[in-house]
Amino acid sequence: MVSYKDYLKELERIANDDMKKHIDIAPLENERELLDAELAKQNQENNELSVKFNELQNEYRKLKYQHEREENEKEQLERAERYRQQKQENARKAAEKERKAEEERKRIEQSNKWAEQGLCRHCGGKMGGLFTKKCKSCGKES
Repeated sequence: MVSYKDYLKELERIANDDMKKHIDIAPLENERELLDAELAKQNQENNELSVKFNELQNEYRKLKYQHEREENEKEQLERAERYRQQKQENARKAAEKERKAEEERKRIEQSNKWAEQGLCRHCGGKMGGLFTKKCKSCGKES
């Protein structure tokens, strides 16, 4: 059996252990509250950063869309300019072709006039020779 003295000592020891637990728990609770507050602060900062990130991402998308639209407009303008230049080049070539055709027509008309007048078809010089007509200026036969 346990003596009354030992019983009291055991009760005192248990009471002291309980007091130590209460004393040790209080700083832990304060530390936990501080950690909870820090965690809440970090969560709030994360939420703010997430909102900022989403805003920046939306702004990036807008800028990217605007850039693509500007590039498309620039490309369309370049295509229109190339088309305009090609059209001008084709018109210039057609005019040149028509000018050359007109020159050739005039040359043939002149050649025919000279031939009717008994002159050289090539240069308009006087023809000579009995059997074969030969130009006295350029030497070509008619």
